[in-house]
Amino acid sequence: MYRLPFFGGVDMESDYSVLVVGAAILLVPGAAKPGDYDDVINSVLFAQLVADKQVAKDSSVDWYDTYSQVLDNFWLRFVKTREDNHLGPESAASAATLIVAAMAKMEDDLGRLTAEAMSRLVKTPESHPAINVLRRHMHKAGDVSVERTTEAAEGAHMLVIVAQTPFLLSSVYIRFQTLQARDRHPLVTLGRGADLRGVITLRCAQANLSEDLYRLARESVALKIKDRIAANVALLTVGDELCAVDPSREIQP
Repeated sequence: MYRLPFFGGVDMESDYSVLVVGAAILLVPGAAKPGDYDDVINSVLFAQLVADKQVAKDSSVDWYDTYSQVLDNFWLRFVKTREDNHLGPESAASAATLIVAAMAKMEDDLGRLTAEAMSRLVKTPESHPAINVLRRHMHKAGDVSVERTTEAAEGAHMLVIVAQTPFLLSSVYIRFQTLQARDRHPLVTLGRGADLRGVITLRCAQANLSEDLYRLARESVALKIKDRIAANVALLTVGDELCAVDPSREIQP
């Protein structure tokens, strides 16, 4: 796991783990026991898969609205914000800095944690299976969800989620257009403001899991996504020299 401080009510000396869950980068405390965050992973992946399916059927469907509506069945949002930004050619900002700033608006510590995590993740080899999962999902719904401003620009989207506990999520969703080729490292794309075009939309949320609501759907959600976990969820670990996928969530070819 990445050995970085985890803020937000958790021991600042503890580690955190980084998972890729579809189009989401998910940060959870490294001291968590196996299974502690299954509800987070399963519900976030389930909501994404539902949104993907709806957008595939009808390109006018808003991916994030659909994703959020699914999560709202289990998670009670107490923060909901939207911000639209247009970065000019001379802007020093990037998608990554906007994500960090949005997290920091919810809690300063979340912004620092997100910045540190993204600076480490961008060093992960672009051939890493988890990076491939993120790349694939970033563009899956992006092209139909974003109106292109130029022929060369392609739509993309992603989520960054910090799960401070199994019952508390803080998330930033970003939707943008980029001139970067699809085969590039997705986090390199986020760091290059000069390659962004058009309006950049940020949607922020914080939510608590309702046990009363989710316990009625827990088994059903787990059953619906059990055959999708291997191809869509990867835990990034770090050894002395290279990253690997945790065997318990190994991606199948």
